[in-house]
Amino acid sequence: VKAVRGVQGVLAAEGVYSADMLVRQGDADVAVRLYSNTEAVNTYMVLEGRMPKERTECAMDQRFMENYGFSLGDTITFQTGTDTELSEILNVDTVTVVGAVTTGRYCSRESTMSCPIPASA
Repeated sequence: VKAVRGVQGVLAAEGVYSADMLVRQGDADVAVRLYSNTEAVNTYMVLEGRMPKERTECAMDQRFMENYGFSLGDTITFQTGTDTELSEILNVDTVTVVGAVTTGRYCSRESTMSCPIPASA
């Protein structure tokens, strides 16, 4: 990240943690991508609720919430979908949705879940 910041013309650079997970919604497992929160690059705009403050909270992409029936206050439990233990990837397995957000991090007709999690997770 330091090297990228040093490139002429680069205004800001940040590292980000991401992980692909599954969450249960109704009778289906839904693929989600988790991102750590950033301060300057690809930030989130809160549309409803708030950004997470605790490691047991997350925000979701608003369009993803609408497409898959998630709501503020929902509790979601992550699964790896592989033989990898969840504890090897995250420090928490269950979070509460506290915010609906949008971001320029990705572009998709359907939108995927963006679940910003505090860096301490």
